[in-house]
Amino acid sequence: MTDGVSISLRFLALRTADLDRSREFYQNLLGLNVCGEKPGEFLQFAVGDAALCFDLFDDEEPPAAIFAVRGLEQLCQRLEDAGVQVVRSSEAGVGNYVVVRDPDGHELVFEPDEA
Repeated sequence: MTDGVSISLRFLALRTADLDRSREFYQNLLGLNVCGEKPGEFLQFAVGDAALCFDLFDDEEPPAAIFAVRGLEQLCQRLEDAGVQVVRSSEAGVGNYVVVRDPDGHELVFEPDEA
């Protein structure tokens, strides 16, 4: 599309039942660098300008995908025109973001790309 919208992945959180198994695969086999971790809770890898986070599966929070968007207002209009409803948006003091659900119910967070 040529409406001035550009989207890049900023953060993706997935669930795992075994953090050690995830470390073995993503660090030792794929060669990704660990950029954050809290033993027994999560493990985070740097992937270019994005972060890939594995949380120990707890059934409480759904996986999260956060995207940096140039042209956030245009994207919001495009989504609204397509009938996609905003689940949540910026809260006072929390920052500027919009949350929608994809057709499978996954929450997608869109933040303005400040770069």
